[in-house]
Amino acid sequence: MISKKILVKFLFKYVYNPDLSFLIYFLFVALFAFSDRNMLLLYGLIFPWLLLLAIFINIPFVSLLFRVKNIEEEVKVNHVLEHGTIYFLKKYYKKRTRIGGMAFPNGFRIYGDIKTIEDIKRAFSQLLSYLNEGENALVLSKFCGSNIAILQGFAVIILTLTFIIFIFVEFTPLQIKTILLSNMIIYLLLRFPVGGYFQKKITMSFNFKDAEIVTIKKVSPIGYFEKNPIYLVETRVRYVE
Repeated sequence: MISKKILVKFLFKYVYNPDLSFLIYFLFVALFAFSDRNMLLLYGLIFPWLLLLAIFINIPFVSLLFRVKNIEEEVKVNHVLEHGTIYFLKKYYKKRTRIGGMAFPNGFRIYGDIKTIEDIKRAFSQLLSYLNEGENALVLSKFCGSNIAILQGFAVIILTLTFIIFIFVEFTPLQIKTILLSNMIIYLLLRFPVGGYFQKKITMSFNFKDAEIVTIKKVSPIGYFEKNPIYLVETRVRYVE
C-alpha cells in the first residue's frame, strides 16, 4: 500500500505541478501543429483521453469557479493572515521549509515544519507590522492552492482552444511558432503578475485594520496534505467600514 508521504510527494511533484502539466499539454499541441495531417486520426484518439485527464487534474479549478462569488469575507481575510504568517515563519527559519495552511471564517490551519507555537505568534506579529506599513505584496504566493488551480485551469483552456484552431486552420511554420510563443507568454503572465492579481482580488481581502490571535491549539490532520504538527489559529479582526 502506498504511504501517505509518498502519495503527497507524488501529487505535489507531478499532478498539482502547474509547470509540468502545462509542459506536457504544450508539447502535445506543438507536436500536432508541426506533424503531418495524416496523423490527425491518431491525435484524435489521444486528445479526448488527454483532455479527460486535464479535466480531472483541474477539478479544484472547476470547484473554485462555482464558489468564487460565495467566498466569505472572513475567509478572504484569514487567507491573508495565513499566507503572511507562513511567509514570516519561513523567513524566520532562514532555510527551506515546507509549511502549508488553509483559511476558514474563524481563523486558519497551519502545518508542516513549525517548531513552536511562539514562532507562529512571532510571525503573525511581524505580519501585522508589515501590513500596518501599507504593504501587502509578501502575502501573495505562487504556491497557493487557489492560485495554482486558477493557473492550471486557464492554461488548459487556452491550449485546448489553440489545439482546436490548429485542427481547422493551416498556418505557416512561422505563424505556428508565433501562436505557440503567445501561449507560453500568456502562461508566464498567469504564473506571476496576473496570477497574483487574481489571488489578491478574488481569494483575499485586505478590508481590515486590526487582527489578533485568540487561541492556537494543536489539531488532528484533515486529508492527505497536512503534515504534523498542525495548528488551528483562531483569529479576531476589525473590519474597515
